[in-house]
Amino acid sequence: MTAVSQQCLRGGWQRVSIDIAKAGGIFRSAGFEGSAADPVEAWGHRDRAGRWRRLHARYGCGWRTTLVVRLDDTCSLSSAKKICAVRIVFDRAGI
Repeated sequence: MTAVSQQCLRGGWQRVSIDIAKAGGIFRSAGFEGSAADPVEAWGHRDRAGRWRRLHARYGCGWRTTLVVRLDDTCSLSSAKKICAVRIVFDRAGI
């Protein structure tokens, strides 16, 4: 998916990288207790007016968390832990 089509799907939202140390503090203050460490990757989306609308973080221990910020300044936090990864390899010669 191109950046243009992704922007259209999000209604003009812009993806922005976030400093991982700051993101760790933001998610801990919002109530995330899955990991005491800072995330390994963090990014967010701003709307056309420049307001933060979604913040995402990925932690090295498998946790992924999202903070959704609504226009009335309320927010909700969701998190999930990746507990397994499955890789399927097809042997085309054996088919």
